[in-house]
Amino acid sequence: MGRKSFVPVPGSLRALRSEAIDLFLEQNAILVLGNDAGRFATSQVETQVADIRSNPSAKELKALISKLRLVVSTMREEFGVCASRSELLEFMAWLERDTLRGQVCYLPKGTLSEYLSLYDAMDFPEHARISVDWSGVGVDYPGKFEVRLLEASLFEDMCAIFNCCREADAQAPRDLPFSELKRKIAVKRHAALKRAAMSAAFYFVEGYINGLATDFMHKNGSSLSDKEKMLLTEWDASKNRYKSVSTRDKLVQYPRIITRAQFPPLDENNCPELAYFVTTAKEFRDAVVHASASLDPLQDYPRKETLFIRLNQREVEKVVDTAVALVRRIEILVHGNCRTWLKDRDVMAGSFPDSVFE
Repeated sequence: MGRKSFVPVPGSLRALRSEAIDLFLEQNAILVLGNDAGRFATSQVETQVADIRSNPSAKELKALISKLRLVVSTMREEFGVCASRSELLEFMAWLERDTLRGQVCYLPKGTLSEYLSLYDAMDFPEHARISVDWSGVGVDYPGKFEVRLLEASLFEDMCAIFNCCREADAQAPRDLPFSELKRKIAVKRHAALKRAAMSAAFYFVEGYINGLATDFMHKNGSSLSDKEKMLLTEWDASKNRYKSVSTRDKLVQYPRIITRAQFPPLDENNCPELAYFVTTAKEFRDAVVHASASLDPLQDYPRKETLFIRLNQREVEKVVDTAVALVRRIEILVHGNCRTWLKDRDVMAGSFPDSVFE
């Protein structure tokens, strides 16, 4: 009696199609999350899936499955995939659901590292956001992906505003009488930029120190005490409410927690940058952020309003330079080196170089 040729029942054909589609989608998920140039655009994914669904041949489907399994296996090793197929496909479904087609999504490096270990070797902080182009709109982009770093953006803000401030100071028409409208406009523009640059310095420093806390919590949260967690997150879990921490306490306590030191490695006694920033600089900052014309009960004069008016170009330069020096000192303490984007003002020009904005 001759052998009967095997003819798959519809259910078996559906299973083969499903397996082939899942393998193809797994392959594309790895390419997308790994920001590989070979990732498929949405239209290509839809076409490929439609072709697999319409394929009536079990033989062709088995050959495709065999090929895809080999490809996926190789890619898993190459990209350091540490997630299951279902986890990858679920993550892709979330991206498609929560991101408009034609847009990229920026995800923290720490999140992507949970899926692909290749990101572990990249010299970016855990909270750095890396672009994920799930719909393939930028497959021809030469850089493959973009990185956004909150504190670097705040640093650029500070530098841009400071450069405008310095330019306004240099271009002030001092030869004109004070009553001239042109001089009034120039003086008031310069005053506004002085206050903006000084405030931007504080935004930058706080954004930086908060980023350190975020990264350390991501990697070491399970080993921290409740008090340390509350300090780093500004959240009181026991009372289910926010617990604000002053900038001064962040600058003193966060490096201590991160370096696991018994005592703060930096404070007002051994770090002149920190001492100036949390005293004189903060007084100018508070005079702007918490502006008030009322009398200071201890000083017996409107101290905040006086500081608001008295802020000059030299003091702004000192605040900005101190912010850069303070962040650099903390960065070296915590990481042993300094980020390449953190640059000083040009010695000759007095402003921040164009390379800050590259």
